[in-house]
Amino acid sequence: MSSSRFDEFLSKVTSKIKSKEAHKMIKKELTNHLVELSQNFQKGGVSKEEADDKAIKEMGNPFTIGDNLNRIHKPKMDWLLIFLFIIIAGISFLPLIGSVPEMAIFNTFFIGRQAIWLTLGILVIVGFLFFDYRKLTNSWVFFFGSGLALLVLTNLSGYTTNGVKTWISFFDLE
Repeated sequence: MSSSRFDEFLSKVTSKIKSKEAHKMIKKELTNHLVELSQNFQKGGVSKEEADDKAIKEMGNPFTIGDNLNRIHKPKMDWLLIFLFIIIAGISFLPLIGSVPEMAIFNTFFIGRQAIWLTLGILVIVGFLFFDYRKLTNSWVFFFGSGLALLVLTNLSGYTTNGVKTWISFFDLE
């Protein structure tokens, strides 16, 4: 399949690539290119060892290739999504700011609570930014079942508000 020279070349290339998920795909792609080049040189009457060496030389400097592939496979930040989140977070304070002046004491309480929840939301978002949530794809049955169980629990023992069972109390705090 591939010679030890190919493995050495591939390890040099992947040493420059930070995205661990891309290593397997890049190794497979570059191995196919190296094998194809080596076979073409062997058809020209060159020995396998020489063909492998020529294929590696034709690919170029492994560190340069690794740097270029690192730039390509670098995770990209979705700045539009962040900008829209900031706008929506700012809009969430508007109803609290322009309320009745006689209730200014209550406004500071509600603005404080809104700021706390916004901070918690930002912390959760940042946590998901650094967590590879693709690892959870095999656990979809658990999440689906948990959501379904919460819906049933709400319907069976939830608090009724305006004629609808909408809340579950876990600690009997009212």
